[in-house]
Amino acid sequence: MNGWRLFFRSVFVLIGVVLLTSFTIDATDSISGSETALSILATKLVGNECPVNTKKVVGDSVICVDIYENSAGDDCPYQNPKNSLEVKVNVDDINCQSVSLSKQLPLTNVNYHQADLFCHKKGGRLPTPEEWYEAALGTPDNSECNLNGPALLKTGQLVDCVSVYGAKDMVGNVWEWTEAEIIDGDYNHQKLPSTGYVSEVTPQGLPLLSSSSPSAIFGNDYVWSLPTGTYVMMRGGYYGSGDDGGVNTVQATVLPSFSSVATGFRCVVDL
Repeated sequence: MNGWRLFFRSVFVLIGVVLLTSFTIDATDSISGSETALSILATKLVGNECPVNTKKVVGDSVICVDIYENSAGDDCPYQNPKNSLEVKVNVDDINCQSVSLSKQLPLTNVNYHQADLFCHKKGGRLPTPEEWYEAALGTPDNSECNLNGPALLKTGQLVDCVSVYGAKDMVGNVWEWTEAEIIDGDYNHQKLPSTGYVSEVTPQGLPLLSSSSPSAIFGNDYVWSLPTGTYVMMRGGYYGSGDDGGVNTVQATVLPSFSSVATGFRCVVDL
């Protein structure tokens, strides 16, 4: 009797999964396609495994982070957009999604809003500053990462620029957007220190104190902040940061519309 109960229970669960899959595909086709819908469903229902080309990161939350800085997918009108207007053409194209792949030029000239939308189009989001820091832990803060230029490199080109979780290029190459709003120097009820070299960080990896002198303990990393105004946050530095770039580096003086040849992003998915 118990065996039959188990059989029918399994059948009902399978039918429910099929119906939910069909509903999810219909609801998300216009945004990210059935493949994305299925991958999200599989991630949620089957074993809590991360999607392809992401790594599991366990901190205060459990997420899957893109291994690589995102690049333009094959269906994007501009593979290497030269300005934020060309990026806008990409992000507005329903068939254009960003991808996490090796040996690709990162998608640059991306502002905060565009990076956020790209992540949502493929079923993810931008990491918070704390999640970004956790995913970046162990990334070298030296010549093993692209901090001294002279130019942008392809994703994963420097094989030793990798975190303990397996995320590549989190230090240098391009600044990476995070999901954060800074109002009058305050992020999430914490005051950022004044602009200077990082001399202390919180357990969550946010600069706590700064100094006019570099601190080798914190990799000579740098924090930029302002006492008034509303800004967003980038982390990690870029190919021209030199010693200023690193896992503790924070740029919190930029507006959401800011973009440059050195701004990029990667996405996360919640588990």
